[in-house]
Amino acid sequence: MNRLRNRLREMADTSEEIRHLLGASPNMDRDIQYHFPNIDGGEMWSRWDMQDTPPDILITNYSMHAC
Repeated sequence: MNRLRNRLREMADTSEEIRHLLGASPNMDRDIQYHFPNIDGGEMWSRWDMQDTPPDILITNYSMHAC
């Protein structure tokens, strides 16, 4: 749980830095924001998110199989 919490905090900090840079540099390519995770979006970040509010449709990839 601590590793997940720390990783989510790192992603939130990175997302905030990107938003700050985009606001401070109007000439920066706005598409750069899509190369970094945005934790305010509709993505679920942990199994507990999915258990609390299961999605109607789950989109995944072949490497996310249960072992």
